[in-house]
Amino acid sequence: MLMVFLIGIVLYFGMIAYTFSSGMCGNTIVETKISPNYSHKIILFERNCGTTTDFSTQISILKNEEDLEDESGNIFSADSDNGKAILTKKGTINIKIEWLSDKKILIEYDKSARVFEIEKSIDGIEIEYKKL
Repeated sequence: MLMVFLIGIVLYFGMIAYTFSSGMCGNTIVETKISPNYSHKIILFERNCGTTTDFSTQISILKNEEDLEDESGNIFSADSDNGKAILTKKGTINIKIEWLSDKKILIEYDKSARVFEIEKSIDGIEIEYKKL
């Protein structure tokens, strides 16, 4: 009987740990832009990790056949800095993305945003940033 009780306790706390780990965040895709040669795509999305954090605007570059996983962006992450940057109707900071060529991207973003991550290149693709 004690063994069943202990197994139940372990399972209960295991489920709590699982719930509070990866399940806390969610991504909502706002825009997808395919590269001119169809090899890659840029995904602009909003990431929400619960009520204690600001929603963030994130960008990932993936191979065209890949899907966006439930994880942070791989090239850009920013938030509104507690309302300093105005959010669009889609819930992201003001951001513009443009493929300049198969291997170069321009990303323009609100100068008032609080930026957490900026990658200058990924998978052979150069990324240029400008503040709006």
